[in-house]
Amino acid sequence: TTRRIISASRAITATLTGRSTTQVATPAKSELPVQSKTLRHNQSGSVPHASFNVAAIEEKVSITYTSLRSPICNTCALTRLKVVTDSDEATLYAAVNGVATITLNRPENKNALSVEMVNSLGDNLQAAQSDPEVRVILFTNNGNTFCAGADLKANQPGVTQPTARHSFVQILDDIIESPKPVLGQIAGHCTGGGVGLAAALDISIAADDIIIGFTEVRIGVAPAVISVVCLPKLRRADASELFLNGERIPASRAAEVGLINRAVPRDLLENEVGETLGKVVRGGPNALAASKQLVSKVPQMRRSDAWEWTAELSQSLFQSPEAEEGISAFRERRDADWVPPSQP
Repeated sequence: TTRRIISASRAITATLTGRSTTQVATPAKSELPVQSKTLRHNQSGSVPHASFNVAAIEEKVSITYTSLRSPICNTCALTRLKVVTDSDEATLYAAVNGVATITLNRPENKNALSVEMVNSLGDNLQAAQSDPEVRVILFTNNGNTFCAGADLKANQPGVTQPTARHSFVQILDDIIESPKPVLGQIAGHCTGGGVGLAAALDISIAADDIIIGFTEVRIGVAPAVISVVCLPKLRRADASELFLNGERIPASRAAEVGLINRAVPRDLLENEVGETLGKVVRGGPNALAASKQLVSKVPQMRRSDAWEWTAELSQSLFQSPEAEEGISAFRERRDADWVPPSQP
């Protein structure tokens, strides 16, 4: 396994080598093969070879090293380590037992919506949609932030941006239009566009120690795009207050105003989401897709049109092979054939 340590401190170079940083070439990125928690470091310039025993605690690393040219052993601390990760992917993807999990994986950048992040989200969302074995999609995060919204560090002079394959608007729309339920295990703070991402999900369950906020006005902009997904969930009074004051609110308050479904203690979050997933995947695929359509379309329809459309939809569902299987399974007191085997 190769882990990348990004933005290592120059001070540690001086400590390890006994030379000032002006005498030692310090690369912006070091490739360090990890074997049994011992790093073999070979840096260009006049840096001696050394072995390192590493103990990592959050963003601090205690390093005990022995120069291969000297019997002296020293211990020091690297305090400016930004991230150690097993993957370079902006999002991680895994599909197990009918659930595709997409994990936002840029904790050092607070999972901001960079071009790279949006591209990765779009690619994996498409992968989940096209996989017939996937019944439900789950969004979650690594790090203490689910998503901080726009990447304010982007577009700096001299920084080349990748080509955009997807847009954030497209991702929000794809979540809403997805025939598959899209859930959220919100394990970190949400601000700006991150609130919109959480609100667009069909069911969002958050840890009760996170904060959520429409912070756009504090930097001179407005929650314009995400208002499309957030306003239908909010009372006008709550929307005005949250949009205008830019304050962050606890997850419990976000649940009260309807932005997310509920907030639970962090140590119960995974179990709570797992139980909800277990219930959702028991629904028929076509029935779940139709239920999503009801939620999004009926409130926008005239009552007469809604009666007509829902009657046709109901009739088509009752006459479908899926309903035939579901009703047979109910009568025979067994699981329908679409329920993943691992589900009780």
